[in-house]
Amino acid sequence: IALAATDTQSDRPAGDGERRVLVGKELRRVKDLLVASGGARVRFSRRHGLLFVDRDEAVHSANCLRFEARADHGSLDAFAGDENARARLYSAQFLQPWRHETAPDRSELVLRGRIGRGPVGWDTELRISGRASESRIRLELTVRNRISDWRLRARLLGVPPTHIEHECDDVREVVTNDGGGFVAFTLVRACGSLLVDGEPIAVPAAQCHGEIRHVFHLGVAD
Repeated sequence: IALAATDTQSDRPAGDGERRVLVGKELRRVKDLLVASGGARVRFSRRHGLLFVDRDEAVHSANCLRFEARADHGSLDAFAGDENARARLYSAQFLQPWRHETAPDRSELVLRGRIGRGPVGWDTELRISGRASESRIRLELTVRNRISDWRLRARLLGVPPTHIEHECDDVREVVTNDGGGFVAFTLVRACGSLLVDGEPIAVPAAQCHGEIRHVFHLGVAD
């Protein structure tokens, strides 16, 4: 415990070069936070959210990560959104910086917060990391689901589908529109019924309450 880092000052342990950890007040004073790999990089600011840049591939996308929440009136066989309500959209810029670490060979940023307002929302942690020896940025997204019959998706805007790897049975939808389109990934699909021979059967465990973790890689693999 005596060797542990404190929560209020920069941490530069012996033997770790120029490693620097920002938390608390020091972190809140920084307006622009960078996570870089050997290729792609991400900048976070409270004003512009996540900016993804891959110069070698001519990709530059501001506010590229957003979240889409919609009530689910379907069954496990198929999603059916509420026809009387639009999807609720939220930006990653509303998450709060929690910890930022930089070193000569790596960098990492942890964001925490709540997606959504009122009773419909998800406590979320986003851990963004990059290594100089790799060409991609890693996003580890942890969502705590406490509500039933809602679907939550991540939208990546301005990032080519070929630049996105999802460590999952990949549930993605590529959407094209006048704004340039986006790629959507299902994070949570909470649904408590399954159709069997046309009859709904209750499957309460499929509401997926608890922590759900997703890992994405942004950029072009070596």
